[in-house]
Amino acid sequence: MKYLLGIGFVVTQKYKKDPIVRVSIDDRFLDEFTVNKSPDHDKEWMLDFDPWVYKAPFTDWMNHRRPWEKMSIKMWGTFPKKFNLYVIDEAHLKHKKQLVIDIANSDSNYTNGFMTKSTLLDFRAFLLPLKYLKFFYHDGYKVRKDFNEDIIDDAFDSERYFDPEGLEDNNFKIANEKRYYMVQGFVSNPALGKNVIVKRIEGYPFAYDISWNGKPLDTWQFGGSGKLTMNLLTKASGTVLFDPKDEEILKMQNEKKVTERPGFYISQKFFSMVHQNMFDKYLYNENL
Repeated sequence: MKYLLGIGFVVTQKYKKDPIVRVSIDDRFLDEFTVNKSPDHDKEWMLDFDPWVYKAPFTDWMNHRRPWEKMSIKMWGTFPKKFNLYVIDEAHLKHKKQLVIDIANSDSNYTNGFMTKSTLLDFRAFLLPLKYLKFFYHDGYKVRKDFNEDIIDDAFDSERYFDPEGLEDNNFKIANEKRYYMVQGFVSNPALGKNVIVKRIEGYPFAYDISWNGKPLDTWQFGGSGKLTMNLLTKASGTVLFDPKDEEILKMQNEKKVTERPGFYISQKFFSMVHQNMFDKYLYNENL
């Protein structure tokens, strides 16, 4: 089985030099490139309700009850306009530990302990089996059963979310289905204050936990030289994905620390990217 890996940067602030990036899976070298011409996605993200997933009873998203009142996804931070794409055989991913990205970016005017100018970056990465690009397209419902089995933990079974007291929204059982929650790039909790973001989460197939020099990357931009790491998980099905930290997500949802619940987090932006024909070259070429 083949996988599609996407790596995207946004240069949020440029000083003089272009950062140099070296990509590896564990200690296996994959690519090296210069981060230049890496603009922000400069258009509003349109909530295209044509994809099948928005018509499914096991799907939820922000303002589900009033979907037509908000046609665009408000951007928090930045998002890459383009991605470096790699087709990787599963033999080079299965049971591997990390995607590692070394960045050489010492570009600044640092002098005598002071710095006012530097080159800053934002970053995203996604990983999924080529065959599951179809999940994000018009006929994705045809592969959802296999997708659910290979990708989503049984803890997200629809029947497990039923609230006998009827206090939760979308309170119903759907036999033999998983629950999806479509996210926009973050999860929030208005109870903590207006526009309070609990965590940056793009949703599958994007990386959930990204570390920068060994610490969680929880800012919208970062600078300097160092190492980005994202943990890989090989599921019992044999499918490889960025570790979705299911237990952490379920704990946040069950304790009602986030508004975006219940369900497995899936990226609204990735659905939009597929429908904007960004991956047509790969969509029906699983053996590319």
